[in-house]
Amino acid sequence: MVAQQRIVSLQQHHAQLEHEIGEEQKRPYPDFLSIKRMKLRKLAIKQEISHLLSITSSSSLPTQNRSGIKKPTAVAVS
Repeated sequence: MVAQQRIVSLQQHHAQLEHEIGEEQKRPYPDFLSIKRMKLRKLAIKQEISHLLSITSSSSLPTQNRSGIKKPTAVAVS
């Protein structure tokens, strides 16, 4: 459950960075170094989210492939 809370928190931070990047890019003279730093932080957050999702999905959720589609489970036929 702690991992799920962390994922939600990271998703909110990711969305906030997305907004801040957009606002900075709208300025007449955007600070490109600041934008680059925000984009790098956003990428790091996205990677952490992916890592946490892979950990939680492998332990408690049905297996999924990289595209996010659930893998079919084997069905025993009698």
